[in-house]
Order: sequence, then structure tokens, then C-alpha cells
Amino acid sequence: MIEKLVLANSVNDVNGYILDLDGDCYVVDPGGEGARLIEHVHRRGLAVVGILLTHAHIDHIGALDAFDVPVFLFEDEIALLRDRVANGSALFRTPLPFAVEDLDLVPLRDGAALPFGQGGDRVHVLHTPGHTHGSVCYRFRDDLLTGDTLFQSAVGRYDFPTGSRAELQASVVALVDGLDDDVRIHPGHGDSSTIGEERRTNPYYLRWKREAAAGSPAKADP
Repeated sequence: MIEKLVLANSVNDVNGYILDLDGDCYVVDPGGEGARLIEHVHRRGLAVVGILLTHAHIDHIGALDAFDVPVFLFEDEIALLRDRVANGSALFRTPLPFAVEDLDLVPLRDGAALPFGQGGDRVHVLHTPGHTHGSVCYRFRDDLLTGDTLFQSAVGRYDFPTGSRAELQASVVALVDGLDDDVRIHPGHGDSSTIGEERRTNPYYLRWKREAAAGSPAKADP
């Protein structure tokens, strides 16, 4: 199952998630409130097997040290995590409460499949650059953790370091076109949705899909 926890930090609130199966869990985007996360996991009797990062911006990483477990992130995102300007900690004057070099960072590649639970299940890694170049989504069965790539009726910003409008456009169109309607999306901020709902109503997807078909980008986004 997937459980959302809205976590407060010094920048803004972020959706953190507990992805659990057979008593094991991954913690996704622990942006803050490490003590609350620890208490919540212990109260539910779960064993944390890893932390999954969709990307390394400051509002998603504030409690990376809450658990002594591997931290999984896309290979290109490690440099951003280590860069205080790129990850936003310098911009928002928010020092990290841990040393990055003390973390057990595990680099991921597109298409990687992480073992999960006792029955041979996998969490699948989808590289979705745009918000940052190393942004990823994680798919488990019919649930997709989209970070700041795809929101309900919106998409992530692309004006931060390593962001790219062209990459985000390609990622969003590929995600929505490539997945079934009933796949549930769980973003880094705001409410959950489905691929089908975004295919019908997301103004960015609809416009970017037209642009991709025409082969020419528009001058402005909705």
C-alpha cells in the first residue's frame, strides 16, 4: 500500500510516502520531520529497506538521515544533491542537517527494478528529466510516484538548475501516453490523480502533446 504524509520543512510542505509490502517499506522523498517519520514507521511495525528520492531539491531531502538505510536516486542527481546552490539549500538559506558524504547513496539508471517484499515484486525506475535532469518516477504495480514531474492538472517547474522545458515536455507526454488510464499518480505536492484524468484534463500535457505532434514548441505554456 501507499500512504501519504504531508511533511513540513523550512521551504514548503512536501508529500512524503510510505510504500509498504509484507512488512517492509520504502520511504519516498522524506522532506522533513524525521522524528515523525521514525515514530510513524515504528508504530506501524515496518522495516525500512531504503529511501527513494524522486529528485534532490531541498524540500524533498530534509530528513534523508532519518533511517540508516540506502538512499536510492538517479545517478545524475548525486551531483545536484551535493551542490548547495543546485539543490536549493543555499537559495533558501536552509543548511542540511546531515553530511551528504555520510549517506549510503545508491545510483540508479533508467529501467532499474528494485526488489520489494517477499514475493518477487519490484519497484521500477523511470527516468523523467525536466524538473531536474536526474528526476525519476517510481512505479509499483498501478501506483506511480511522480515527484515534481507530473501533478494533478499541472507539471513541475523547469527553471531551476539542470531543469529543461524540452526534457519535461518529453517526459510528461511519454508518461501520460505510455501508461494505462487507471495508473494512480502520487505527486510531490498536492493531490493524487490518475493517468486517465491527466490525459483528459491536464492543460500542459494537452498543449505539449499538440506541440509534439506539430514538431514545434509554443511560445508560452498555459
